[in-house]
Amino acid sequence: ADVLEVASEAGSRRVMSVVSAGLDAAVNARANTLAWPSGEGRYLRAVVGELVSLAPYGYRVTTDSGAWEGAALLVAVANTRYIGGGMDLSPGADAADGRLDVLRLDPVGRVRLLGLLTRLFSGSHLGDPAVHLERSRAVAIEALPSRGLRPPPRPMADGEAIADLPLRLEAVPDVVSVLLPR
Repeated sequence: ADVLEVASEAGSRRVMSVVSAGLDAAVNARANTLAWPSGEGRYLRAVVGELVSLAPYGYRVTTDSGAWEGAALLVAVANTRYIGGGMDLSPGADAADGRLDVLRLDPVGRVRLLGLLTRLFSGSHLGDPAVHLERSRAVAIEALPSRGLRPPPRPMADGEAIADLPLRLEAVPDVVSVLLPR
């Protein structure tokens, strides 16, 4: 299986599944600070907390096909399809194809965002025009200088903070062997 090689000014490390650099990272960071409730309840409480201050972040994202810059609520780079308790973030992600799924969510209102969150469990969020998906071997994520947008939160990988932006992510093939039942 492939892994995500994450390079930053602080060095590099490898992660297995998803690097989150938007609302999902902010929710994860908030949930990590909560003592109550336990389990997935912390995540739901953190979502409510982040919805109160919902505003887009500024990004520059460079992939194999070029650069995009602007406002988004979420930028995530996935090597596998699931995050956080079974949410099907990227149904087509394949941990052995040498490519990363780059997801971006345009700024949307709170009601539409909640609808998209519920659709994450079935993977049907990809049909929404505010959700963009691109596959790439390498990705660079940078904070877009001000322009009135919030700086993105500290990126998270597999549930923990990894490094400040900018990040360069690359699919590194055949690093992990996985045993599967027949």
